[in-house]
Amino acid sequence: MHKNETASHQPPETTSSAIHQPLPQDCLQDNPDTHPMNPFGLFIRPHPTRGNGLFSPCPIPAGTIIEESPVLVLTKEQWEQGQMNGTILGEYGFCWSAGGMAIGLGLASLFNHSSKPNVNFIRSPSTKTIRFVTAKTISPGEELCICYTADESKLWFAPARGEEEDEVLGGESEDEGDGLPDDVDGLVEDVQQANLDSLEPTLQAPRPVRISSLPSYPSSSSSSPAPQHTIPPSSLPAPLHSSEHKASGRRHLSKHRQPATLVEDLAWQEDEWKDEMGRDHVGEGKKAGEDWGEVIRVKGPAERENDGNDRELMQVWILEFSDAKLTKTALNFSKEIWPNDVNERLRHLKRVCRRNEDGKEICRIALCPLDEHSADSLSSLMTAFSPLLSSLTPKPWSVPSSGARTQEQLKWKHHIWPVSFSPAPIIPADSSSWPVSRKAWVAAGIKRVLEMAVDAKKKNELPVATFCTSAPPCFWPTMDGFIPPTLNLRASSCDTRISESHPLRHATLNCVASIAHLRTVPPFTDVPPTRNGADYLLTSLSLFISHEPCVMCAMALLHSRVREVFYVFPRRKGGGFEYNESNEHGEASPVHQHDEGVSSGEDINEQGGFGIHARRDLNHRFEVWKWYGHVDADIRKELEIDENLQL
Repeated sequence: MHKNETASHQPPETTSSAIHQPLPQDCLQDNPDTHPMNPFGLFIRPHPTRGNGLFSPCPIPAGTIIEESPVLVLTKEQWEQGQMNGTILGEYGFCWSAGGMAIGLGLASLFNHSSKPNVNFIRSPSTKTIRFVTAKTISPGEELCICYTADESKLWFAPARGEEEDEVLGGESEDEGDGLPDDVDGLVEDVQQANLDSLEPTLQAPRPVRISSLPSYPSSSSSSPAPQHTIPPSSLPAPLHSSEHKASGRRHLSKHRQPATLVEDLAWQEDEWKDEMGRDHVGEGKKAGEDWGEVIRVKGPAERENDGNDRELMQVWILEFSDAKLTKTALNFSKEIWPNDVNERLRHLKRVCRRNEDGKEICRIALCPLDEHSADSLSSLMTAFSPLLSSLTPKPWSVPSSGARTQEQLKWKHHIWPVSFSPAPIIPADSSSWPVSRKAWVAAGIKRVLEMAVDAKKKNELPVATFCTSAPPCFWPTMDGFIPPTLNLRASSCDTRISESHPLRHATLNCVASIAHLRTVPPFTDVPPTRNGADYLLTSLSLFISHEPCVMCAMALLHSRVREVFYVFPRRKGGGFEYNESNEHGEASPVHQHDEGVSSGEDINEQGGFGIHARRDLNHRFEVWKWYGHVDADIRKELEIDENLQL
């Protein structure tokens, strides 16, 4: 393994190439150290700036399989225990199925990195191999390279950049890309055309593995060529994770904004709320609603589907008849106009609804949503499909708009039209089942943001404040797939749109920006992601905010993958959380939530929010809770804000 031996004695930039190009022909003439590796006669040769690399002595057409390399598969536990750290091949781990890793054997460990690779690879867990396929025509003397990762800031070495890079990359013709495409979608298509589906390959972008025993080197900026007609790099700020940005040690600050700092933790100790046996205990002098209090769950549209009162209906076209001989033909027509894999809105419905009415069995068959066809178009389609249907007339009918998630829903909806039943997990409506220690921790966070909001108003800012932190480990969920948060990462912010004269300086956005800054400075720069998805800005963090955020800020929290949000004051106009169906359906459908001073039957949301935190059409969900504890009347008055302002 000459490549690895060289890599262990040279600087990191010699372990990998940022580009691939032919070596001078005189280097190919004298080749005492070449070693044939496969039928193509590939050989290893040192390069003056990149260390050992894998080269071809002859042309290789695009789409050629170089090798199907075997792999040594390690489980996630074996890899995390560092069982390969002391081996030469420990650097060459490939992400594998079930969270495991695979050590590439054969040629797999010999490919250098390139931001424009000429070799693609396909993992195949079923055969425990990795197939390497040329992505373009390989010239004699050209180095074979794969792409470890598209984000070169994640590499554990600094990719070498030669003086000839611009010439090589700029001179590449489009015709050279006639093999497998660089993008995964094109690669899948070519693999399917080659009848490789039986291998069940797993296509992933290559990903470097950071070994704890390896030295840490600063990452470089991307080696991809700059597109034409772009803003000169000198006029742009340094990338967030670049060495230039880290060297500056701060964000680009306006004259009003202060650098993000690690704020103090909440004034809360678990021991104060436990007795000697570890049971919940409320000490003397602790007041309910102040030192600890309840919160209620603010449910989004996806969560409200699980409630027993989900009785929303929709209009569809149906056929109704009593002649049993028409059932098969009408059902076939329904499948023709409403394929199983096309109309998502009707997937929860059973096609056939049979009822005994006045001693006669009536059969009704659902066709399609009312807005997809007119009655005349359906009638013409029915006649064309079968003369037997020409005597029937499609009619509109009300059916449940979603499947049943509870027994109560199933009983009610079945009387209207048969629907599918998919039991849903129980979502608690409030914090009554929480330990008092967690309620006290929430109360401490609420107290922090209320105090900050009052201070902000004294500075002539809008009185909106946020505090973001990681929940104590004792409150982490025990479900599979939970990603632990970054411990001790804390930031707080206030709304600064007035002092900065900027309409987007909302408290939530300022807090997210502060967390982003903290992640670029020690000690958080030395915290590696524990797994895929762990390096989002607010992964598994908890955020406290004085007022319900606007839709823009709610989306920012969603994109940052926050875990839970606690707020005090709802926004009746334009809030992002408290869901009102009238925003989507144009109907009056009040949102009933508990609120101090408001009975459970009153509508506290005149126009309502959009339930951004729990929607089926978005790719992340998080919990939202509203404070139901005590808030001093003077503070409520002090923190009142015009409902027309977006917070």
